[in-house]
Amino acid sequence: MVDRLSFVKTVEAIYAAAIILSMYMIVQTHVNEQLGVFQRNPIAILNDFLRMINNNGLINEAINDYDYTSIDNLFRKLFLKSIYYSFEPTYFERVKVKASINESMPNISFTYHFPLGTDKNSVSVTNSVYALPTNALFNWYATPIVFDTDLNNTYVEVNITIDAQGIDNKTLMYFVNDKRSSLDIHNWSLISGNVFNVTLVLFVPEVKKNIKTYVYCAQNNSLINFTYPSLTKTVDVNYNYFSTFKSTMGQVVFTPVNVSSVSTDTYYITYILYSNQDDNYANITLVNNSGITITPELNYLKQGSTPVYTTFMGKYSASRVFPKEGGFVKLTIYGGYP
Repeated sequence: MVDRLSFVKTVEAIYAAAIILSMYMIVQTHVNEQLGVFQRNPIAILNDFLRMINNNGLINEAINDYDYTSIDNLFRKLFLKSIYYSFEPTYFERVKVKASINESMPNISFTYHFPLGTDKNSVSVTNSVYALPTNALFNWYATPIVFDTDLNNTYVEVNITIDAQGIDNKTLMYFVNDKRSSLDIHNWSLISGNVFNVTLVLFVPEVKKNIKTYVYCAQNNSLINFTYPSLTKTVDVNYNYFSTFKSTMGQVVFTPVNVSSVSTDTYYITYILYSNQDDNYANITLVNNSGITITPELNYLKQGSTPVYTTFMGKYSASRVFPKEGGFVKLTIYGGYP
């Protein structure tokens, strides 16, 4: 009996030792991983990470969807909170300018849908060599409208309320399927406070039922002053509209060296996500787009999201340029040890 008890205790001791050894190995592995990280130059770590996400194709979806959540999760898992880090993607997206006249140093403008997370002080226009004098106004609101039937080349009348402070009724625009369409204002009246009642005739080229279309308008410090065509409704439709919200659309004003009637010029609108730039906008207060057509290639409603686990900008950095539809992205990752 004593021998059996001694045998059981011996086995238990062996099991206990094995468990302790396993835990020791796990802890040692974790510590060695951490020490391995700390023994490396942070710039080398950041460059390795950029190469990895490029080789695996992980970056393509992130840059085209303006959503770096998956890249953020991957970085956090790989480095186990051993390194502070932050992402700073700089977007360069093409804008085409065609003029029917020759003119030097004109102030011209266009509206642009920016993604969530855009640093509003970072917007500029470049001619691919240097940045041009640029101003950007983020003072736009949107009111979504949906119809309960498919529409095709139809003029419809809607009556909506717009709830936003200091709205200018010369700035209204209508977007269907990310493209601007026509509208006519039949009524504009202040109900109370910041609430306006608006009756509009909208031209709907084509839209499926329950798909959101948007009426945009800006506050009265906008540099836009539209005139509207005379439109008449052709059919009665049922529709719903939703609460007005502050949009991510901005009006971008810039001054090229010249515009030419013999060529279409390519510029880039550039902006940074998740950064905190100083305001360095040019003081441009007059705009004249007469005879000039400005076409941003990617002017559609964008989404995006902010990385969750990033901490703060370290003193080391690494960058890489990635191609994307309509331009390219320079992704910079900053990092450093605690």
